[in-house]
Amino acid sequence: MTVGTPLHERTARLNRKQSWREWSGYLAASAYDFLHLHEYIGIRHAAVLIDVSPLYKYNVRGPDAVRLIDRVITRDATKIKPGQVIYTPWCDDFGKVIDDGTIARLDDESFRWTSAEQHLRWFQLNARGLDVHVEDISEATAASSSVTSSISTSRPRAFISIHRRFGSAAVQRKRSPSRLNTVPSSRTLPSSSHQDV
Repeated sequence: MTVGTPLHERTARLNRKQSWREWSGYLAASAYDFLHLHEYIGIRHAAVLIDVSPLYKYNVRGPDAVRLIDRVITRDATKIKPGQVIYTPWCDDFGKVIDDGTIARLDDESFRWTSAEQHLRWFQLNARGLDVHVEDISEATAASSSVTSSISTSRPRAFISIHRRFGSAAVQRKRSPSRLNTVPSSRTLPSSSHQDV
């Protein structure tokens, strides 16, 4: 059964086109406006919030967490600093792209990994022989309106805009404005539109 994300009540009011699709069991907006130009300009020149609740989310922890990540992504995982988020594809042994997503380094031995598709078994197979634990936390981070929902920000001005609109409780800034954090569900956010963000 397809359900709305914890942010659905807010995003539904902003979706002028009312174009929806199923994404990992959640109702997700295909487009918010009749012209993609508005979303494009927002992403390229201002700041946008994107409800990524349907993404699969994994905690990767342990002394060999960096080794696992470095084994499968196309970037140098040893260069990811705590508090930093990177976007990257990951590949099989033959170089075929499996998926893409973001990896946030939480501390020296902990990461949060997102993907559009379910990859827990694949991550665990690639972790064989390593001292690392991969846990699927997707349901715990976006299961109902009573839990926190995941959002992603785009563009350098995003931190300033979100902080101005929602206050310091909604964002966390350490070392980099691209630091990921979770935001409380729509019940606790101010009720006005995100267009003034």
